[in-house]
Amino acid sequence: MYRNRNSNGAAQISVWTLADYPPYSTEWTLECEATFAEICNDASYKATGLPRKIPVLALIHPTNPDVVYFFQDDHLIGVDVRVRKVVGHEVYELVEPPREDVASRFVHAWQLPPSLCSGNSLYISTP
Repeated sequence: MYRNRNSNGAAQISVWTLADYPPYSTEWTLECEATFAEICNDASYKATGLPRKIPVLALIHPTNPDVVYFFQDDHLIGVDVRVRKVVGHEVYELVEPPREDVASRFVHAWQLPPSLCSGNSLYISTP
């Protein structure tokens, strides 16, 4: 997963996966990509009320590689890159905020077992 620019110069997100078969595979596959303009133009993004700016990459969903999470100001935004729609957003609050901008190095993606889940949060369940 990386952020780049398409042939027209528009900033976009591209999601690639590395197959774990056959053993020792070195072949990457482009799964999906979308420009940030396409995401921001969708009604689901407009409904968040967030500004049109390129967010900071947070993480990729641990079981659904189409869903990528971004930080924007004090929001965590879930985007289904394949369909270019926001699938969730919430205000987040860090216990000890870093002195610099929040980025992917401050979060870890994993799926908790049901016995450890305490609530029905969008970010715990699989979208």
